[in-house]
Amino acid sequence: MGLIFREGTQLRNKVILSSFGFYLLFTFIGMYANFLVNEKVYIKLLVLSCIVSAVIISSGLYFVFRSRHSHQMPPLQTKQRVIFVLFLILFVPLFSIFSIAKGLPACIHYTVAKAAQHKVTFRKTTSSKICGYGIKIKEYSYFANEEVCGLEKSRWRKFKDGDTLVLIGKRSLLGFSYVQHREKIGGK
Repeated sequence: MGLIFREGTQLRNKVILSSFGFYLLFTFIGMYANFLVNEKVYIKLLVLSCIVSAVIISSGLYFVFRSRHSHQMPPLQTKQRVIFVLFLILFVPLFSIFSIAKGLPACIHYTVAKAAQHKVTFRKTTSSKICGYGIKIKEYSYFANEEVCGLEKSRWRKFKDGDTLVLIGKRSLLGFSYVQHREKIGGK
């Protein structure tokens, strides 16, 4: 943050650094928020995240290849260049999905949502470091927007196809955020 507000920092650099900071903030919110984005909104934001990814990747590639000919910055070695290009191609699209398609609507949602319940149908179990003891649900089908996380291990093992789960949380036009859930093992 000190670099952004330091006297003499160009406005362009302030804008770039501030944008990058928000991008990372929204990425972490998108990864860890218990939020399901409305499918129609998610598709539109997924397209936007692809556009943002293309801009970031092309800017990064321009930087990598410009650094060979620039006298203002030291040239990147071949190994550094390859690692940076691989990072851009592999991680920027992933971070953009979490940041723009999930994190940004989650932040807006939390300011306008109202209390509600939402019933979802079990599809299959899943578990990872980000989503411990989670289930994939039938009502949401897109990457990073199909899991309900944080179930109790004993109940998590009992889920079968068609079982339902009542999520308790807040709803807005952007989606549904849940704070707790009630399992209804055995369907409706």
